Amino acid sequence: MTTFALLLLTATSPRELTVAGPGYFRLLQAGRIVFAKNLSLQVIDHRLGGQKGSIFFPEVTCSNLSHVKIEKNGDVKEDEVTVGRIVLAQFNSSSLQPLGSGLFAAQDRPNLAYPSETAGWIDNLQAAPESPKANLPMVTVTKPVKKPEPVKQAPAKTEVKTVIAPSSQDQIVFHATTTMDGDRITIADIADISGPHAKAFGPIDLGDVPAVGVARRLGQNWVYARLRAAGFTTDKISIQMPPSVEVKRDCQVIPAAKFVDLVREEAKKRFNIKAPLIEPRSTPDFQAPKGNATFEIDNLNQTANGVNAGVAVLVDGKRFNSRFVVLTFDSAAGKVQSGEIVKVLIKLNGAAVEIGGHARNNAFVGQPVSVTTDTGATLQGKLVAVGIVEVQL
Repeated sequence: MTTFALLLLTATSPRELTVAGPGYFRLLQAGRIVFAKNLSLQVIDHRLGGQKGSIFFPEVTCSNLSHVKIEKNGDVKEDEVTVGRIVLAQFNSSSLQPLGSGLFAAQDRPNLAYPSETAGWIDNLQAAPESPKANLPMVTVTKPVKKPEPVKQAPAKTEVKTVIAPSSQDQIVFHATTTMDGDRITIADIADISGPHAKAFGPIDLGDVPAVGVARRLGQNWVYARLRAAGFTTDKISIQMPPSVEVKRDCQVIPAAKFVDLVREEAKKRFNIKAPLIEPRSTPDFQAPKGNATFEIDNLNQTANGVNAGVAVLVDGKRFNSRFVVLTFDSAAGKVQSGEIVKVLIKLNGAAVEIGGHARNNAFVGQPVSVTTDTGATLQGKLVAVGIVEVQL
């Protein structure tokens, strides 16, 4: 007879990250920028990421998740070697739209920062093993001893990995910059190949095509690693490439002036604004995927200095991204300042009377303005020209 004890085993949950603060993780998923407050860590194509195939943006390259350590300040280390740093995104307003699985899209452009007291720190969430329960009895089980039967062992199998030794005539010449469509990058997409093994080199996968407006850079070490993973030795291949090869996704460019014109025209129609509206600072052109681009104006607001609105860009009917547009009244255009003397043109039933007065607030042509007349009356009117306020009674 033999006796043995049953032991209680515990397990831990998968690696989870969260941002303890207002910030969000910034990620790349299916060609678009997304955000998350909580993340289930994974290694995807040698890059650190999370749920639904999302990866950190900027990219963090690693090999084995069990060897990865993430500090509260965003530093990522693999085997105690720093391999990258996580960037957080902060939003001035609640503009996030849920995409499912804890991922969000954003209407507004975020402020980017490393983890800090302001943006928040990164917490590693991993369930701790259960504490042993007090006075837990050990269970003793008695079973009859059986004579072990001889085990028949199958002959050992030896795995043979094919290693291809290229010829010294094989040559791969990489382009410095490539713009392409599709989802995956192959050597044939970004290089000129010649030699006996040219057809074998071409399909070797080098990773994802980046999102629109983002450049992915591939280094020599990464290319050599992918060749070796495909079964090639690299000592005889002639590889010519700059220190960094840049890959971009093909796209359409929407002029920045398009967004300004859309908001300006909508503001004139909705608020009857006649004063010139200008963009106070220049913004870059907008990059979007190829397709039929249409636009939707969100949350158009009038302020004391002008207007602002979000302009959503839809490609083939699907929302891609948006841009926040701020327009101000042109300071060179007609305006009046508080306390400035004006002519008050009072109109009633087709008759008009002109008297003197002074403005009680700043206004541009076409904006409402309050005036105090020389007779002491306070009236509400509209600045119709420099120094002239029209009041309808």
